[in-house]
Amino acid sequence: LEQLGDKQGKAASLSNMAQVYLTRGDLTRALGLYEESLALLEQLGDKQGKAASLHAMAQVYLTRGDLTRALGLYEESLALLEQLGDKQGKAASLGNRANIFMSQGNLEAAEKDLQEAFSLVSQIGEPPAFELVKLGQIAQARGERETALARYREGLAIFEKLGMPRESEQVRGLIAGLENPSPPAPLPEGEGNALEQAIRQARAAAAQGNLQQAIEYQTKAAGLARAAGQERDNLVTLSVLLYNLAGYYSQADRHEEAIQALEEVVALDQQTGHPDLESDRQALEAARRMASLSPEERAQAQRPADNPQSPISNHQSQISNPQSPDFEAQLAAALAEVPPEQRAAAEAELRKALAAFERMSPAQQAALLESAQSGQYEQAAVQARDAALAYVRRQAPKKDVLAFLDNAARQAAEGEAPGSPWLDVAGLCRSLAGLLRAESLPPVPTRYAAHFSAVQSEFKPE
Repeated sequence: LEQLGDKQGKAASLSNMAQVYLTRGDLTRALGLYEESLALLEQLGDKQGKAASLHAMAQVYLTRGDLTRALGLYEESLALLEQLGDKQGKAASLGNRANIFMSQGNLEAAEKDLQEAFSLVSQIGEPPAFELVKLGQIAQARGERETALARYREGLAIFEKLGMPRESEQVRGLIAGLENPSPPAPLPEGEGNALEQAIRQARAAAAQGNLQQAIEYQTKAAGLARAAGQERDNLVTLSVLLYNLAGYYSQADRHEEAIQALEEVVALDQQTGHPDLESDRQALEAARRMASLSPEERAQAQRPADNPQSPISNHQSQISNPQSPDFEAQLAAALAEVPPEQRAAAEAELRKALAAFERMSPAQQAALLESAQSGQYEQAAVQARDAALAYVRRQAPKKDVLAFLDNAARQAAEGEAPGSPWLDVAGLCRSLAGLLRAESLPPVPTRYAAHFSAVQSEFKPE
């Protein structure tokens, strides 16, 4: 295309390449390609293409948490779409700009954009389901319960008619959060309010392997948090709940929904100035990379740890890189932990995974390994948090929990070089152990501040 002087074709190719990098989580490369495409479109005077590029670039900045820059780009895009009379494109940009206003607590501006988007979508004959639900969220944030419920129900009816189960489920969660019915599996009296019950029920369902039920309970918990208002503490709670909901979605192979939840987490972190902003951005990028993989590649990235009862303790011995020169030794060590009657089948599965890995491109291999390692860190941190919560909630003896945390900290840090993410896991374990012992606390790693806060908020010194 460069040799042919086809600027239009080159701009389109650059935009497509940018989308690939965006899907993989490489925001810097995606942004650079969008900017190169935009420059060509400006030379050509292609207002429609320029508006689309500006819209896409705004999405990149939104993912980065740079709301100011994203707003500016949406406004540029809207001005061009207005000139072109593109009602559909304008409605989409208005809806995205409204999302930013909502995350900033600017409900008046968000409502104005959504009402205009609603009108535009209706004019072109499309069902305004998304606009209705977002208007319901604004009503809910204002405490207008009946208005919110009416808008949610109208939006839900449209989603169900269109056969959109994911969106329907999300709206049902919002409705459940407002209606606040008795939980299907009631807990004993005195065990906390509806939000705490929903969180516990989600964790219990996940522990039993019932991810669908875990997602339902966690969605309900997020709906309750939304209904609590726009105060900073409520928004931080919502961010944590959405982060955990993304984890359930990911485990259920619902990766696009995990990405949506994490995008909102990043926006909330930006709004509240939360210290987990950077680590949550990294989690979002990892989710995008995971979504770009094939089912076979995901299975390789998500394989369980060698010792499911102590994934922290065995992180060094996992077969984390099939290209390693000591792969056969790692494989033998892993198989030694498997009952003899299961070893043949286990070895066949591992070698099948290795063959799949070897068929990947170098870029796919790198993305797979990075995603797998990132998942191991987070799994270890979640286990440390949940172990501490088990003591705080009187579900496990203190001595057992402290022994677990001490052992996990030691093994996570063993042999790690400065800057290793495993040192952050070890730091979280030490901080949690210090909290439970009522000792002076070591620094809490920034990326796991939310995990520590979750325990600290429930901890009552003896």
